[in-house]
Amino acid sequence: MLALIITIIVLLILAMVSIKIITNHDVIKYSKDATNNYSAEEEIEKIKLGLASRRMGAATNASAELKVDGATVTGDANTGWLVTFPKTGDEFTVNLNGDITKKDSSTNIPDTNTKLFNISYQDFSKIDWNNVKFSDPEILIIEKENGDKMLVSLNEDANKGCLFIYSVSSEYKLLAGENDVVYHYFLEQGNWIVTKETGSNQEVISSMPNLERVKILPNHTVYIEENGKTQAYDASLMSEATKAAVLNITTVTQ
Repeated sequence: MLALIITIIVLLILAMVSIKIITNHDVIKYSKDATNNYSAEEEIEKIKLGLASRRMGAATNASAELKVDGATVTGDANTGWLVTFPKTGDEFTVNLNGDITKKDSSTNIPDTNTKLFNISYQDFSKIDWNNVKFSDPEILIIEKENGDKMLVSLNEDANKGCLFIYSVSSEYKLLAGENDVVYHYFLEQGNWIVTKETGSNQEVISSMPNLERVKILPNHTVYIEENGKTQAYDASLMSEATKAAVLNITTVTQ
């Protein structure tokens, strides 16, 4: 009887030690991470197989579509593709060169479930543009409280910044309708000018509008029509240096 009691006590101690090791060393988390990494690698292999199949088809049919097993594919060879795996929710952007990038909504993205942000704009004439790192273009996607989405885009203009704010559709396409407003902050003959364009109407205003209580959205591919072609841009391109130089972003807790 005593031996049985001692055995039970030893087993309980071992069980407690095992649980502590698992908890302290995040064994469960690592197991999940390993599973997720394996799933992503398997999905990437499926995309590579789809690309290889498309290349063979493109030899006789230039408009051959990209098909990926177990995934939905949108886009084309001109704009790039967005490959979504419904089972895991993973999304990948793919270009014609075969570059595959997993879209990670947690990378450098604020917690939009608990925080809102106010955005105001620096006076462009006082910005040290040497500290701004340009992409082509630099993009930030925000969502207003009423659900409207806006694209903040920064391009180079005369070796300095040129800022736009556009309306964006739910499909993340730039809107160009007569009732959609575009704000434009640009350099003209040595002076910084702000205009508000609504369809064919354009007026000069005093400053860029502040955007209050908006969400900064996770990474998205935004489709912009340029010169008759639709181009896909990664909405996570705006660098921290540009945000700091051009945008004053203040956290507003809900």
